[in-house]
Amino acid sequence: MDDSELEPSRRALLEYYNSQTMTHGGYIIALVIGFLTLVSRWQDFAKPQLVWIFFLFMVSALVALGVYMVGRILLWGALAYEILNAKIPPPSKLSPEQFTLMLRLHEGALNKVRARRAGFFENFKKRTALALAIFLILWIILSILFPHC
Repeated sequence: MDDSELEPSRRALLEYYNSQTMTHGGYIIALVIGFLTLVSRWQDFAKPQLVWIFFLFMVSALVALGVYMVGRILLWGALAYEILNAKIPPPSKLSPEQFTLMLRLHEGALNKVRARRAGFFENFKKRTALALAIFLILWIILSILFPHC
């Protein structure tokens, strides 16, 4: 297979990865707006203790989602970088349903990302959920110790 056959598929995947990066950037902007809106209205939530805990949960969820979205942006950016030089995996490593050229190129780029950045992207969802839980517990403890600060 020569480069003239690979180039359109590589270009299409690069456009897709860039589109995903831009979309997740928009999500980050929406999360920042939501976070700033909640913070600007914090006095309305500070009156009853149960509502205050709900407010802290919402802030924690927005922060955790922000961290998760930043990780997704980094993943799509890494894929966009690696697709430029991705090699097609040998057919012996592929199952029969993975024989389309675009999927094989995607697998090649994903393998390179896994090889180079395995420590960062491994179990990213679990680490984000753990960070949310820790952040929420800390906020609840602080809200009990300092109820209306």
